[in-house]
Formats: sequence, structure tokens, C-alpha cells
Amino acid sequence: KYYKLNNLSFSQGGTIQSIEVEEGDQVQAGDILVLLDDLNYSTLLQQAKNDQNSTYQQYLKAQSNLNFTNNQYNNSKILFESGAISEFEFDQMKLTYDLAVASLQLANEQLQKAKDYFEYLTESESDHTIIADEAGIVAYIFNKENETVGAGMPVISVAKPGTYLSLFISKDVLKDINIGDKLTVESEVEGVVVDISTNPDPVTLQYEVFVKTEQNLRIGETQTVEKIIKTYKGIILPINAIMGDSQGYYVYVSEENIAVKYDIIVKNVVNQYVSVEGLSDGQLVIFEGNKLIRSGDHLNIVDTVY
Repeated sequence: KYYKLNNLSFSQGGTIQSIEVEEGDQVQAGDILVLLDDLNYSTLLQQAKNDQNSTYQQYLKAQSNLNFTNNQYNNSKILFESGAISEFEFDQMKLTYDLAVASLQLANEQLQKAKDYFEYLTESESDHTIIADEAGIVAYIFNKENETVGAGMPVISVAKPGTYLSLFISKDVLKDINIGDKLTVESEVEGVVVDISTNPDPVTLQYEVFVKTEQNLRIGETQTVEKIIKTYKGIILPINAIMGDSQGYYVYVSEENIAVKYDIIVKNVVNQYVSVEGLSDGQLVIFEGNKLIRSGDHLNIVDTVY
């Protein structure tokens, strides 16, 4: 099952121009996944770039004009103080200088607005592109090319990389499961518990547990997962070897091909096996046909399992 799905969307609506990946593809952070039709955006961006260049040229022209006017104004001031020109002529020059200063200020303001708008459009370029923010697997693609999507609507879903098994476990068993626990998958590959849901399924009341494994599995494939919860040391017998009566539990042991009854104490039962006390290593315990014999019967042993 896919793990930790990350649904990605556009911050503004539009028509999907192209989808660069397919479901199941591995992607890396920074990979382009989906593109929105940006014809209108490209037009606006080019216009903004042209406006910025135009206002910059106007700014340079206003600055050059101010430099020229400033020199004339300084010269006229010297001439006025020496009496070479009249006060009216000096005032006219000062007015020209003030207008040049105002023109430069206005050109500077227009240039700054053009820059800000162009930067805004440049930064909003990501609104037209869905980019993977981390490595993962493309789990689902919800739309097709040329379809219209709304702002914030999921377009593509990327899952955490790797193979994960989804287990549903009862509350009683869950107490023995912790994040980081190692489990055996199909008795061959080791898996690790990476996440445990905090709330049970409302219908089954079971908790979902995610196990990461290195085994190559297909989506939807089922596997058997095992975890050693407790370890028992002792004599382990198949459960069908155990007999019982009003006195307790016992087994038959073959001693020189004679059936001998041994009373035992059952310690633990795990699936189809039982750990017992009352026997010694190396004794031959009868676990098939044992319900047909009595203590002292002569035996014909067909097979021995160690």
C-alpha cells in the first residue's frame, strides 16, 4: 500500500497543458510533474518585462536631464550673483531645475513599480507548475491533459518511496507492537514498523499499522507478517502430542519401542505448539497415532522427527 500520500495542486485554476509523469514513476525533489497552460501568463510576463525596460530607459533619460539642468542651474546662480543675468532669468532656470528633479522622482517611482510587478510575476511562475517537494512514487494522477482544474484541487498524489504493508490489528495485539519493531514478512524478509494509527477504523475497530519492507511487492498484494512477541525456553511439542484426563496432561514416549506414559505440565500454547515441563532432551515423544495406544504397548516406529 502507498504510505504518506502527499496531494499536490495548483494555487490557481486553469487548463492542464502537460503531465510529465505516469502512475508508479519514481520522482526526486525538484522534478516537474504537471504544467498548467501558461499562454496568458507568458504574455503578461513579457509585457511586464517590456514595461520594466521602458521605464528604466525613461529613468536614465530623466537622470541625464537632471545632471545637465543641474550644471546649468549652478552656472546661472554664479551669473546671477555676479549681476550678469537678471533675477527673472535665474528664477526661470531654478524652475527648470525643480521640474527636472520632480521628473526623476516620478521616473524612479514608475521604475520601482515596474520592477515589483515583474518580480511578482516571476515569483508566481510556480503557480503554473507542480514540482515534487521530496522524493517519492507517483501514486495517483487525478486529471488528464487539457482538463480544467480549480485552485487547490488535488491533481497528483506522491507517496513516500519504498514498499509498505498495511496491517489492521486489534487493540489487544496492538499493545505488543511499537514503532521500530522488526517483523518477518512471508518468513523471509524483515520489515520495520514505521507508523501506527492513533484512531481505530470506525467499522472494524482495528488499528492500521504500516510496515516498511525491502521486498518487491505489487500494490494490493497480501503477505503474512509475523512478530516474535515472547520467547519460551523449554520442550516444544505439536499440540496433537498432548493427551489429557482427570489427572492432568500427559504424553506417550517411546522407550526401546515400548510406549511409556509421562505426566507433563503445559506452560504455554502458541498456535499449534505447546511448551511443556516433565520431559528431557532426546526423548522420543509420540504425536501421531498416540490416541490408539496404551502404556506398555509395543511400538513399530515408522518415522522420527527431530
